[in-house]
This record gives sequence, C-alpha cells and structure tokens, in this order.
Amino acid sequence: MDEKRTFIRALISTRAKIKLLSPQELEEIRTLRTAALPLQNHPPLPADPDGDPPAYMAEMVEFLIQIDDKLDRVMDLLIHGKGSDAAPPAVLQTVDISGAGMSMVLSAPLGVGQLLQISIRFPGFPLGLFKVLGEVVRIEPASEKEDVVYHAGVRFLEMTDTERDRLVAYTFMQQRRTIRESKRQP
Repeated sequence: MDEKRTFIRALISTRAKIKLLSPQELEEIRTLRTAALPLQNHPPLPADPDGDPPAYMAEMVEFLIQIDDKLDRVMDLLIHGKGSDAAPPAVLQTVDISGAGMSMVLSAPLGVGQLLQISIRFPGFPLGLFKVLGEVVRIEPASEKEDVVYHAGVRFLEMTDTERDRLVAYTFMQQRRTIRESKRQP
C-alpha cells in the first residue's frame, strides 16, 4: 500500500476516551463549534527544564478535566433525557498520534465509518485536554495475552488550523522528550 502522510506520527501513549456519535449528533457539535468563540492564544505555562508545568498546575488541570467529564454526562442527561444506552468501548491505549489522525487499542470493536468525539489527555501540555471529532477508518482484531482487543485507526475531522498546530506542537514536544531521555541512558 502506498501511503502519503502529511504529518509525522509520534508514538504517544496517553489517556483518552471516546463518545460514539450519530450523524445528527455530529452535526449538532459542528453547529455549536461554529457558534463558539475561538480559543485565544494563551501564553505558555511556567515550566521546569524538561518542559513540564509545576505540580500544582497538573493537579488543577486534572480537576478541570474531571469537571468537564461530569458536565458532559449532565449535558447528555439534559439533552437526551437519560444516560447513554450503551457505554462506548474503553480506550485501553493510544498508540500513535499525528496531525491527521491516531491509532488506539480498544476493548471492543467499532464499525468502519463510526463517528467519534475523542478526548485526549496531554499531561503537562497547556490546557491538558484536547477534544477532536474523528471517524474510524480501520479496525483490526488483535490478541493481547488472553484477551482480544481491537486496533482502531481514526481520521480526524474538521480540525481548525489552531487545533492542528497545538496537536503537532505536542507531538514534536513528545518526540524531543523521547530523544533527550534516550541520550541520558547509558
């Protein structure tokens, strides 16, 4: 297969979760995103020599992410009148991320073409949480010890230039960190 990548992929394992979307829900999110104010350029957070923010900032970001998760559940209850009928598969691991998509290991299969809202946690990165819309383009069963897991390839949808720049910046930051750590080891 002749692949032409537009963005460099970085092997990044981080926490993520997914929400399954119907085409109607995707359209609602698109409408809300269009009406929302754009993110302002934030100055970089204070950091140590390795680029990590102070511990108190990581705790604050984790707290805000938990609040965001709870607000998502409350909004789902208010909009749909009940909780989601079925929980989406758990994201067991993110494998790699680029400016165009990502691959991840899931606890259960999804159909090719399934629309997703993906929340990716970037520890030590400004704002800590990155939400993006995606579409499953590949799903393959794989065996991990005794359990069957599924490798999913996801293409990002309608990412703004600012969002893509943030994602690519994080990818490069992680690659630089990996190179520094490999040089430190004897």
